[in-house]
Amino acid sequence: MTREGLTEYLTPEQCLALLRRRSVGRMAFVADGRIELFPVDYAIVDGAIRIRNSGGTKQAAFDRGQDVVFEVDEPGPIETWSVVVRGVARRVPDGAPAAPPIAPASTDLGRSHRVEISPVVMTGRLFGAPMHPVPVAPVHPGA
Repeated sequence: MTREGLTEYLTPEQCLALLRRRSVGRMAFVADGRIELFPVDYAIVDGAIRIRNSGGTKQAAFDRGQDVVFEVDEPGPIETWSVVVRGVARRVPDGAPAAPPIAPASTDLGRSHRVEISPVVMTGRLFGAPMHPVPVAPVHPGA
């Protein structure tokens, strides 16, 4: 980890430790010439990111290996962190060893396809408390 002002730059090991604390991230990739962005449930399995999806646009891209960007963050009153992973997502073949549950069964929603993101580049930053909070303007009905 290195520090620059209020920002700490994290090692890949620190990034993985933070990713293990959460279960929902965002994944972006290009499909049919358009940028797609999806929220995904995930788990960390042997240093890779395992997700589930219901098929469709995402699954077709993953069947041939797809460059993706995966991001997770956690804003907080004292510190905020963000981890960005660039990698290749591929379908997990049927019969591959099972991973730990990604989300409770009640949130499965028919997402039976498994995809694994193999990280190529993993970066993370930890930020101290903001120096100048953004003021929230009051909402006035009819204004």
